[in-house]
Amino acid sequence: MGDELEYKHADSIFKKERFQEFLAEDLIPTLRMNYILVGIFAIVIFFGLIQFPLRSFVVGNVGGLKIQAGYPLVFFDLQLDRGFENPFKVLPLAFDLGIYLLFSYLIDILLTALSRAMFKSKEFDIKPGINIFKKKLDREVVEI
Repeated sequence: MGDELEYKHADSIFKKERFQEFLAEDLIPTLRMNYILVGIFAIVIFFGLIQFPLRSFVVGNVGGLKIQAGYPLVFFDLQLDRGFENPFKVLPLAFDLGIYLLFSYLIDILLTALSRAMFKSKEFDIKPGINIFKKKLDREVVEI
């Protein structure tokens, strides 16, 4: 029992460095992807709330009022005439979040590629190593 197994990659399975071995640098998502995902989700919820029939609610006609949110599948369906039913639907929510995650990843990759293409020029390239700047002497030609 003195032989112990060493698992080299056991602690680095989910680390970013492990994925960098297999993916190109442009295909690795950045932290911007989280903000894009939250933005997409907030836009979908906002459009669901905009479609609320406010006129019927103010008049007092509560029968048949619905608050729905979700695209392409409705994952939140609150009907005010029903009792205490759960308005969330799990499978449509998982499907929609998968689609939103895919779109946010693609948008992040496109933004990364565009920003690298726009700002990559010879002026901004930084070469590794020490740069030594020598003063150039202006030499004037003097005729005798």
